[in-house]
Amino acid sequence: MNINEKHIASIVKKALNEYLDKDYMVPLKKFLAMDDAEKAWECACKLPWLFRDYLENNKNAYETIEQMIEQDKVPEDILQWDDYEMAEALSEYFETDLKPFCEDFIQYVSYQGDTDEPLFCVADFRREVHNEWLVHMTSSSNIPGLYKEGFSYGVDIDNLAYTPGIGTTNYKYGAGYDFAFDADDASVAEKSGYGDCAVLFQASGIQIYHWGDQQYQVIFYGPSARNLIFLFQDDETKMWYVDSEITGRRLVEFETLGFLVQWCISNFPQYHNHLVGRNSQYKKFERNVAKRKEQQYKKVSEGIFSKYIKLEG
Repeated sequence: MNINEKHIASIVKKALNEYLDKDYMVPLKKFLAMDDAEKAWECACKLPWLFRDYLENNKNAYETIEQMIEQDKVPEDILQWDDYEMAEALSEYFETDLKPFCEDFIQYVSYQGDTDEPLFCVADFRREVHNEWLVHMTSSSNIPGLYKEGFSYGVDIDNLAYTPGIGTTNYKYGAGYDFAFDADDASVAEKSGYGDCAVLFQASGIQIYHWGDQQYQVIFYGPSARNLIFLFQDDETKMWYVDSEITGRRLVEFETLGFLVQWCISNFPQYHNHLVGRNSQYKKFERNVAKRKEQQYKKVSEGIFSKYIKLEG
């Protein structure tokens, strides 16, 4: 093993020992793992009009509300309240009187196909993903931005059930969650119709099974993705290929995306500079230098400010 391979191996080993990012992936895992009462509360407060529809179409649930009114647990006119106010008041009883209806209500919401419904209405948690190779499909028009900034756009937890279509900009909130496929599912990714290009990269995240798409998908936090490798399909030959980031020439090509992905992963230590690019490494170096300068400037500024305060005092 040469020096370069040892360096890469040490980086990979260190990354493998890291846990999921506590600020982004752990909350998502907990969100998917909530109990039925918590999920019902989330659905009712986020989609109160569907909660009203459910009560009006479920005789037993409606009668339970009437019993609660007779027992003076809730106001007599609660069913005539505004959707949001009614949902907020009744959702407190998902742990008690309305507990028998939680699971049924969640299923009711999932059947409606509302674009604002929570992720757990359309997907199940499967497993944690720790620094694994993933494949993200995208359109060729997005490649320049991804090459320059990485996965700089995504969505928050509330918008993960139905993400916007390819090429749309209406829902680009900034850094957030993005979807990808496990590298072993590259053939599924190729046939998904989510784009004509692919990005192979390493990241940690959460794997889910999306009922509507009938696919295993991985949700990751965009800025955490690293070692981005850009894969293309030749318009004429339909062969999948990757260019050298050093020479700009075609490095290798295969008939399927799956074969190309496996070649890149297997040969990553040896062809690291060609696949990831010296240019990308230089950009990272520039960012680190800029960060150090910013920290030094902040330290000096704070020192000057503290001296100024003392003089004024």
